[in-house]
Amino acid sequence: MARFNCVDGVRVQMTASEEAARDAEEAAWAADTERREAEATLKETEQDAYRLARMMEDLIAGDPPHAETTKWLNKRTAARAAMVK
Repeated sequence: MARFNCVDGVRVQMTASEEAARDAEEAAWAADTERREAEATLKETEQDAYRLARMMEDLIAGDPPHAETTKWLNKRTAARAAMVK
């Protein structure tokens, strides 16, 4: 399917080099999806950092960690691992 640019309010079909450049941009974006999602997860979990402190308090007190805290920690660990790839 042909792609178009808008030049002075007129739709103009992209040249072969413009198509190739756009294809490269889209491929780079798609290849970076996993990292972007991992980064978003880390930002989300940073807002909940108090859960780690809560888990440490539970461990110090000899109580098992809360299920919600363990789930959060597992999600964070997986996000960090995805960022390394």
